[in-house]
Amino acid sequence: MVTLNMQMTFADELDTDGVATASGAIEATVAEESGIDEEYVTATMTLADDQRRHLLSISYDVSIVITFQAEDLADDTLLAAIGTLEELVGSDASLEELTAAITSDDTLKELNGGDEPGVTSLQAT
Repeated sequence: MVTLNMQMTFADELDTDGVATASGAIEATVAEESGIDEEYVTATMTLADDQRRHLLSISYDVSIVITFQAEDLADDTLLAAIGTLEELVGSDASLEELTAAITSDDTLKELNGGDEPGVTSLQAT
């Protein structure tokens, strides 16, 4: 299991559907960028602990979890994707590229009034 964490800011608070849509867009982007099937990627977004409005934005804690089932590890395609994932989380430059791919997603921009949402650094744990 690999967990990626970041904080993302939007101009306005997202409703329940907006959070679900944003989470789905993040899952799709991570899957596409890493070459891992989307079924292994789960993104959750929650209002940041400090729920006050900061500089005209609302902050969300985002957790992206990539989980593999042991029986799936015999699949050569999945093993190749795991290699790509190891490269991704092992490099600051790769994490920055993934962050850029996430924030430039059209769905996330639409949810943020046409602008890319703000993001603090994506970190692997």
